[in-house]
This record gives sequence, structure tokens and C-alpha cells, in this order.
Amino acid sequence: MPFIGAGVSIDAKHRGCIANLTNTGSMCGRVYLALLEKCRTKEGPHCASCVVRKEIEGEQEKYISFDKICELWEWSWSCPGERDGGTRRRCELVRDILKIPEFANVEPADAHYYLAFLARERLIDEVITTNYDTCIEEAYCNTFGFNKVPGGDDSPAVVIRDLSEYRASGGKRFTDGKDKRRCLKVYKINGCANMLRTKCGKNNECQEYCNNILLTEKDLQDWGKRSWARDLFRDRLRSRALLFSGFGSDEPQVRHTALQVCEEFASEERNTATNRSRDFDEKEIWENPNAPFIVAYENTLSFSQTQIMRAYASYEGVSLSPEETNKNVFLGSDACFFDAGDSSGEQRLPANPFWKRLFQAAFWRLLRRACGRESAVVSFFLPVLPCAFALLNEALDWFIYRNGEECIFGRFSEMLDLAEDRGGVIPLARWVERVRTIRPEIARGLYHPLVDRSVLIPAVLLLVYLLIGNNHGKSDISWEKLRAKINADDSPLGLSIDGRFVLGDTGVRLYIAHRNVAEQLPQKVSFSGNEEVTVVIQIVVGSWRARTSRVNLVDGKGNKVRVVTVRQISILDLFGHATSVPEAIKRFHERLRTTFLLIDPGRARVRHRSRLLRSGGDDDGR
Repeated sequence: MPFIGAGVSIDAKHRGCIANLTNTGSMCGRVYLALLEKCRTKEGPHCASCVVRKEIEGEQEKYISFDKICELWEWSWSCPGERDGGTRRRCELVRDILKIPEFANVEPADAHYYLAFLARERLIDEVITTNYDTCIEEAYCNTFGFNKVPGGDDSPAVVIRDLSEYRASGGKRFTDGKDKRRCLKVYKINGCANMLRTKCGKNNECQEYCNNILLTEKDLQDWGKRSWARDLFRDRLRSRALLFSGFGSDEPQVRHTALQVCEEFASEERNTATNRSRDFDEKEIWENPNAPFIVAYENTLSFSQTQIMRAYASYEGVSLSPEETNKNVFLGSDACFFDAGDSSGEQRLPANPFWKRLFQAAFWRLLRRACGRESAVVSFFLPVLPCAFALLNEALDWFIYRNGEECIFGRFSEMLDLAEDRGGVIPLARWVERVRTIRPEIARGLYHPLVDRSVLIPAVLLLVYLLIGNNHGKSDISWEKLRAKINADDSPLGLSIDGRFVLGDTGVRLYIAHRNVAEQLPQKVSFSGNEEVTVVIQIVVGSWRARTSRVNLVDGKGNKVRVVTVRQISILDLFGHATSVPEAIKRFHERLRTTFLLIDPGRARVRHRSRLLRSGGDDDGR
């Protein structure tokens, strides 16, 4: 279960171009400058002993944590003439200095989308966050293909900010709308900017909501009197493996509660008459279902992070050496593992590459499981392809292995990388969307999970392997060359894939299409490129009766150029009940070259129904 801190949103950009809005250091700086300006305009006999002035006018290099600088702002209300303006000053801090209502207008970073992808794969069903922004819930909603403000009964992102919402939605699993979407619960334990944005006016109407934003150390230590959040965190510490990401600053409520729960574990051990056996090694301890994980940005753990790991290790009786307490820790020194292409040499681990790699590693494991012997895709192919399991796993090996070595993030990790697409969609999701629909626009963040497309996604990857990857002369193809052979641009015919390895330069265009796309064959099409197109083959993923149609090829102005033949054939008709993988590949290629025979066997060409006459005479020499 992810516990998301400020570090995950540090790269999130404000849509109105407010720089460094969610950066904790910048937030501290804004409060510091406001306090400094206030102190410089106040002079009096009390100033010489003012704790606030001493703290902010000390050495410039002195670090002041976010909760402490906010506490100092609260103390500044005690200045003469301002003792009655506490609530007003709180609103000024929240609304004008920190600009927290604007956190609801922040674009999700890549890390938020990768986390949302994992949630769509049902690996995550709830998230705890101390962040005020709406990035997690927005990213999750975007993966369904609709860009709308999270909220309402039909929103798959369930945001829980107070006890009433916890009681109403804490057990919610699916949306209440027409389409039953699986929910992701997001617990905002420090408050939510979206509530401020919708409720706060220019006057002091938002006083109640500003007070619900936890800022100071005093707020945080007692969870802002949010016993539901404290109890929730305690329960998840006991029963789940929490992954702390972006959590580096001093969060007193988190640290203290974690230490109390670990002490609770230790007390139970001491008070139990029949303590469990200790004849297990330390490696197994860190594999417990509730063992915590921490992702650190720097090369060493912060004090708060170290306290949590040492408390858990101490309860389990593990050696407190750094080597043992860091078993479940990802440090900045691991950056080269997560981002092999980074040549900067900095030992820092940002949230974006960590969550990207976590998603990529999980995806290939899920895909392997989705291609198991009892899987849906094997059952789909098995009636016409007895060797379906073996063929799918050969294709899967091509996507995972390079030169005999397993790539934990995939041979073509770029296929699952948001940075590879200017539209904010991973290439695989764009491919699948082109196979499924004829919609010209693809929404940012759209994702098709394996759990929902357990046949379609493996089938598309199998076709990529059979048409491109099985070219033995180019088995070590790069991602750039692979991507160049797959055209995911807007087309009403499906996903265009280069089939010249199988078909040769014959003027044939090859497309992969879902039956929904095949049923909507247009009367007019236009093609990019300069090659002569005379025939289009649509490989339909699903049961489909083979047929031939005619469409008009038009130029960029809509003028008819010529008529093109479109052959539509099911993927199930291309293997011919092959019993071995080599035979299945051979029959696939042969049948793809002769699709017209599969569509209309009664009208075979002369060369297919005639016999070659021997030119050298009969066998007896006459």
C-alpha cells in the first residue's frame, strides 16, 4: 500500500504556470519571506525577545522544516494588535502565501500515472497521502479515458478527507454509475486542496476549511483531531506492507504513530507466553506481509525514515546494522538500476523513474501470468492452436529477454514509458486503443489494464512478434526500429503494422483490428506514405467470418484515387491447427500470404489449382 509524500508531487506542474508550487522547499521559502517581511515592519520593545524573529533572522543556511515555519507563522499572531486575527491569518497562510487552493490545478506527474496504472491492474486499491494536491485521483480518472474533475458517484477515484466521507465510502469498491468501475480510495490525511477551491470565496468564508488543512507541528502531532486517520494508519501498519515514497521530511504524526505500532508489536511478543520461534533468518523477516518499504531520494535515509526501519527491525530482533535495517530500502545509490540511461552520476532517486520501473517490472510479471496454461488467452487460441501456450510464451520471451538475459523491465521498456509519447500515453496503450476503436483522439493518461484486456493485449503482442520479431535476420531489433514498423496514427482500419517481412513489397497494407473496428469499415480511406496500396489485410482479433470488401482510396483533399480491396480475416484462421510452434509460425506466414484463398477458396488463382508440367520429359527418358 503506497504512502505518498510531497516528494512524489515535486515535479508536478501548475496549469497556470505558478513555478515550484508543490515544492516543499519553495513552500517553506514563501512562508519564510512573509515572516521576514512582517518582522521587519514591526518594531517594539517585545521584538528583542521574540522567538519568531530569532529563528528567521538567524543564519541564512539554517534549515527550518515546513511544519516548524508554519508554527512560527502561527506564533506571530501573538504580536500586539494581532491577537484577534488568528483565523484570518490562518486563511492568509493557506490561501495567499502557500496558495493551497491552487494545488487542485496541478497536472499529475508521471509518477502519479504509473501509480494509477498499478491500481488499474488491481495491485493497489487504496493510497494514503499527506499531499494536498489532486494528482493521484485525477491521474486514476484519466486512465479510464475521460478527463473530468474527480468526484460524484460515477468517479472511480474515491477521495476520503474526513470521518463522514470515511463512513460513507471507506468500504466502496465500485462506482455507482452505469459503468461499474473499480474504485481507488485516496485518504487525504492532511487535507485536500479541492475542497478549498470549491468552497472558499474571496472573503473569510473558507475559515473552517483552512483550519482543516494540517500545517503546523501542533496540527500534525494529534492528527488534527482526526482519530479516523490515525486509526486507519495504525491498522494498515499492522496488516499491510506500506511503501513510503516521497516521504523524507519530518512528519511527526506519521513517525510517532509508526513507532507506537512497532512498540505494540514488541509488547505483544513480550507478553505472550508462547512466543513464536526465532529460528528464521533475517531475510525472511523483511518479507513479512507487513514489512515496510522506503524509497529515499538521497543516498542515505533521513532521521524519520531511519527511525521507522530501526523500530521495525528492533521489534523483529534483527541486527540494527545499516546493512540489515536497509533491506527494504531503495536509496539514491540505486538510481543507476532504475535509470540505466542516466549519465549524470548523481546518486538520487526521484519518484518518476522509481514508479515507472516498478510498473514496468510488475507489468511483465502480470503478462507472464496472463499467458499461463489456464489463462483466458490460451483458452481463446486452444481450439485452433494446440500449441497456443508454447507459442505465446515464445513471443513473451522475445519481449522480455535480450541476448539470453532476462530484462526485468522488459526488452522494450520504452513500450511502457510515458516519455515516449508526446500525448501522455504509453505506446502500448496507444496501440491497443487503435486496435479497439476508431476515435481520432486519445485522452492523456489512457490505460488498458491486462486484467480487463487479458486476451486482446497478449494477442496484439503475439502478432507483433510473428510479423516483426520472428524475423531471424533481425532478432536484435532496437526499440526505435520496432516503433518505426508500427503506426499508431489515426486510422479507421486499426493499428498499422509493417508486414513486409512476411508479405514482401507487394503493395499490401496490414492492420490489426478488434471486431468492433472491423464492423465499422468506412467507404473512404486515405493512406500516408508514397507506396502503392492495392490490398489491405485486416487481422481481426476475435471470431470473424472472413470476407472481402472494397473501399475508395482518397487523397488529402478527399478526391478518389482508386479502389482498394480490404480482406478481413480472423486471427484464429491463420494457424491451421498447428501442433508445434515452428509449424504454427510457418502456417501463419503462409496463410497470411494467401488470405484470398481463406476468404474465397472457390476462386483460387490458376497457379494454385494447376500442376507444374515437367519440361525434361517423362521418367523413362522419352
